Amino acid sequence: MSDVDKLQPSGSALLRLRRVFCLGVGAALLSACNPTAGPGVPGARDLHLGAPVGPVEVGALTDGSEQIGNGATRIALIVPLSQASGPSQVGASLRNAAKLAFADSGVNDVTILVKDDRSSPAGAQAATQAALSEGAEIIIGPVFAGNVKEAGRLARGAGKPVIAFSTDSSAAGRGVYLLSFQVESYVERIVDYAAQRGKKSIAALVPESDYGAVALAQFQQSAANHNVRVLTIERYKPGAVQPSVQRIAQASEQIDALFIPEQAEAMVAVSRELQAAGLDTRRIQVLGTGLWNDARVLKLPAL
Repeated sequence: MSDVDKLQPSGSALLRLRRVFCLGVGAALLSACNPTAGPGVPGARDLHLGAPVGPVEVGALTDGSEQIGNGATRIALIVPLSQASGPSQVGASLRNAAKLAFADSGVNDVTILVKDDRSSPAGAQAATQAALSEGAEIIIGPVFAGNVKEAGRLARGAGKPVIAFSTDSSAAGRGVYLLSFQVESYVERIVDYAAQRGKKSIAALVPESDYGAVALAQFQQSAANHNVRVLTIERYKPGAVQPSVQRIAQASEQIDALFIPEQAEAMVAVSRELQAAGLDTRRIQVLGTGLWNDARVLKLPAL
């Protein structure tokens, strides 16, 4: 029996919430990473997670944390709601999944404490300490391996289990279980999709963010596996995509696809710069991820 199953504060109700919660989080991970039907992405069915339908008590705390529900049993959700470059779509999707899971579970004796780990081990440490001090019995998250290890270290000392989302098996250990965050497998599908359609030379336009770093690492590996040439990789900071787009445009005659693992909100500006640079997106296929699961993105002229 695992440490999680030993918890009995609310019996079958808590177990039901845990199961529904994990299903909801799994859907959020797919929503954040799964290629979605639309211009330049594989035709896979994507899941869109918005706020739940029906009354769910959600309170915003002064430190940016949130509280879902108001029951006696406390579960912490530690996710990257923010990063150096601003808000994180990954964390937002997971938070929405928690709200949806709570609404679907029918459990009313549980509180979910949503904590921002700020996409860093130090942030994960602070979030875990706060969650434990507030009486969390289970910790769900974090996402990134370094953060998981830090959260696991503190939770282990307090005798509380962690169910994390990292794909790095080294993050698992006594009391730390993994519900894998499979961004790599979905980027692999994107590159495979491009290769099957005869794309031979791809450029990458990658934001300097946590999601961008993970997606880029897998993109390079997948391109090598499929014998696709990576002509150039351009990284950019938020609000400063123009120089990177211009450099890609200068090499546009040598590429037939462009990979952009960017959030939906930022794609409006990226699309505008692609058009301004004269990139022929009728010939160059623009490839994205499930972060583009937004009607506004799929209607952008450059896509």
